[in-house]
Amino acid sequence: MNDVPVKEILRKIPMSKPANAPKEKKEEKKKCFIIGPIGSAGSETRRNADFLLKGIIEYALENTNYELVRADRVSSVGSITTDVVNHIIDSDLIIADLSEHNPNAFYELGIAHSQRKPVIHVCRKGFSIPFDNSHERTVFFDISDWDEIIAARNSLVAMVNCIAEPNFTVSNPYTVATDLKKLAAGDDKEQQIAELSRENEKLTIENENLEANLRRTSVNQTRQASNEDILRQVMAISGARKFYTDAVDGKVSASDKSTSNPVWWTVKNEKNAD
Repeated sequence: MNDVPVKEILRKIPMSKPANAPKEKKEEKKKCFIIGPIGSAGSETRRNADFLLKGIIEYALENTNYELVRADRVSSVGSITTDVVNHIIDSDLIIADLSEHNPNAFYELGIAHSQRKPVIHVCRKGFSIPFDNSHERTVFFDISDWDEIIAARNSLVAMVNCIAEPNFTVSNPYTVATDLKKLAAGDDKEQQIAELSRENEKLTIENENLEANLRRTSVNQTRQASNEDILRQVMAISGARKFYTDAVDGKVSASDKSTSNPVWWTVKNEKNAD
């Protein structure tokens, strides 16, 4: 009989789990519900919604444990509104498309906020965010620009990773207001914290409004400076053109015939050449 190493023998013996060993649990799928304008089949709204889903969201959540759900892809009977509300309540993550200022989307967003659900706000470029949600971080996207699509994907991935952090806390206008109300009803220390939090919230909003105004002012100043520069160039060209015409016709006065005037020398050289 050949000498077989003990390790080889042990490797061939089938190993059985102890009777009291815990059963292996499969990781349950989390649900991500998408709210926003969907539109009718073939409409521009539907095309934008589909691209957002397939070209941005599906890519960003590809390597996660989230199952994507959108209202039009749910097969069920009964009230659509009830189904949507139930999906919001049962979901682990909400992605809210605020494009087109769809009233249903904002109604559903309010429900998600009140349920303290993690929400990622997205919006197509060209649409502004209403004041109540303007200070919430938003992923803006442009489906007509490849670089913008890549940037939106990366931003979405970063936000999903942030939500997955153990110390992540849901914060939205509803949670801030209700938490401050609870603090205000507590002892003096809690009331002071609540007051400071309210002041901080006001300062944050004022700061964001100031930054927005500064950006608009900067754009307007740049635009005005550009317009003034263009006007100066047009006036210079128009003046030079008139001077050239007058010089050709012999209408230029002696004071205009200075050696510093390039137009005069151009006309003079042309006449000498003739």
